[in-house]
Amino acid sequence: MKLVRIVVACIAIGITPGFGADETLPLAKMSCKQFVDAPKDTVGVILTWMMGYLQDENEPAEINFTKMEDLAKKLGAYCGANPGEGLMKAFDKVTE
Repeated sequence: MKLVRIVVACIAIGITPGFGADETLPLAKMSCKQFVDAPKDTVGVILTWMMGYLQDENEPAEINFTKMEDLAKKLGAYCGANPGEGLMKAFDKVTE
């Protein structure tokens, strides 16, 4: 939980952990195995992006760390059982 808060703080001040500022992280091409094997700071950035993606535009802008942790557990379990599946497909399945 503390790691997620650190990642969010890094994003807020412009630090991109795990990859350079001029690089991209192609989530559409990432497999579950790549996600599970990624450094924790990269996983935190991905989860933060996913939480923003799920945010309803009519809700106040906030990051719910309890929901993020729940998403991490669901994705971790699903991806652990389905390492060859695409991350975004897994994301869709665990958030249905």
